[in-house]
Amino acid sequence: MNIDSTMLAIYLAHEQLTNLAEQLEQQGFSMAAAELVRETKALGRQAMQIEGVLGDYPTEIAAAQNPAPCWLGIDFAKVPA
Repeated sequence: MNIDSTMLAIYLAHEQLTNLAEQLEQQGFSMAAAELVRETKALGRQAMQIEGVLGDYPTEIAAAQNPAPCWLGIDFAKVPA
């Protein structure tokens, strides 16, 4: 998963939905526009919170995305000298 492109897609969707809300308002669909504005603002807040979490845990996220290699074979720490 590419986090940067995923976050960009979320912000682009936010922008497109904001533009749609403006179009709805201009065309006289004020109730639909108001509801879309409310939900789009919630989406924006949530996106910012997600971005904050991603910024707080970069090491953990990197480890989860690129797990350490798993070696099969002998554990030399347990082999008697």
